[in-house]
Amino acid sequence: MGLPSPSFSFTIPSVYDDTQLECRLYLPPQLQRLETAPRWQKRGAIIAHPYAPLGGCFDDPVVSTVGGELLQAGYIVGTFNFRGAGESGGKTSWTAKPELGDYFSFYGFMVYYLHGLNPGRPSGHSRAPSETQPSPPSIAGEEGSQQSSSPVDLILGGYSYGSMIASHLPKVDVVMKLLANTAEGSSTAAIRTRAQHCSAHWNKEFQARVQLQSSRPGSPDSVGKPSHVALGYGSDSSPKDSRGDALDNIMRRVDRSKRRLSARLSRSEPQMVQVQDNTNAGTASGDARQIPTPRISYLLVSPILPPITLFLTMFSRMSLSTEVGSGTSVQGAHVLSPKPEEQLCAHPTLVIYGNRDSFTSEKKIQKWSDELASVPGTKFQYREIDGAGHFWHEDGVETQMRAALRVWLSHTLQVGSSQTPP
Repeated sequence: MGLPSPSFSFTIPSVYDDTQLECRLYLPPQLQRLETAPRWQKRGAIIAHPYAPLGGCFDDPVVSTVGGELLQAGYIVGTFNFRGAGESGGKTSWTAKPELGDYFSFYGFMVYYLHGLNPGRPSGHSRAPSETQPSPPSIAGEEGSQQSSSPVDLILGGYSYGSMIASHLPKVDVVMKLLANTAEGSSTAAIRTRAQHCSAHWNKEFQARVQLQSSRPGSPDSVGKPSHVALGYGSDSSPKDSRGDALDNIMRRVDRSKRRLSARLSRSEPQMVQVQDNTNAGTASGDARQIPTPRISYLLVSPILPPITLFLTMFSRMSLSTEVGSGTSVQGAHVLSPKPEEQLCAHPTLVIYGNRDSFTSEKKIQKWSDELASVPGTKFQYREIDGAGHFWHEDGVETQMRAALRVWLSHTLQVGSSQTPP
């Protein structure tokens, strides 16, 4: 079972240079029932797609397969198109630095979005007698809903080229500091606003359905299949000349102008490590809350290793640089990527690959995996699928990949709640 139709389709700007990125969100079944939604633990996963010039995009069948398993396990799944893929703007780069900025942008969106979700019951809604847990915070009818201060679980994943980008992301504490230093009118502020709009939409819809059930005791205890919501561009279900898109286009141009003006007039010092929890990117809010650092994991499917990665990045060490873009939230910060091996050993990681991969030899990837798995205190795990190639077309290999992923997810879900972010 792959991914169904998305719950949300939207665009966000890349922090690298404001290139518009086509994005999708898929909500798990656990958020479709009123009795399971309040107990749902916030967890999300990002699955990045293969190399765009070779046909990679978020509609890739392997991305759909992996995403479908994560969805059934209770994860909100997020996918996006790198620049040059699908309806995203721009072109694929030779250095992968812009693509690293693209991934970072969606990473930030998921952090904001998961934080903003509030699958609790409105105050006054009756619970079944067997439920002894304290009532979750009430759901506000507006975007400024009360939000849980507990950390979320977030899987940083990718397939093929997407796994290479995911493994080079900055450390999670660096990511949180960059997100916290959000200047008014910046790309990060626009991403935050988009995330807040999406989470507020779900909160309002959930509240309305809970209230409907309260007024009709005999109605089915189900939220029902969420309606598809399209925001901005990149959705076939949203006409390009619609009234909503026309307004979004105007606001996007205004935001871009504000970012450029902000870049020219301000080279301000970093703000405190807090995220402004306002819903208007151009209006500062006095209610600033620190978002808990998420517990991250890595999921890499058919990762590509040197010399392929060296070719794709033109022999340049990857880094996140926003100097190219105007008005970026980190004000020209240049952030070097840590060594992937350090991050993959420090955080729960699963690598799945086939021993007939045409891009990376079995001997090389097995040696690399064994070395990481033998590091003292490592959290790195791997699974080699016999007979599987890079594209997972061979008979029976997809079933084995699914099984390996389920085992890892089951273990991750069991230990995740007892861990604290580094």
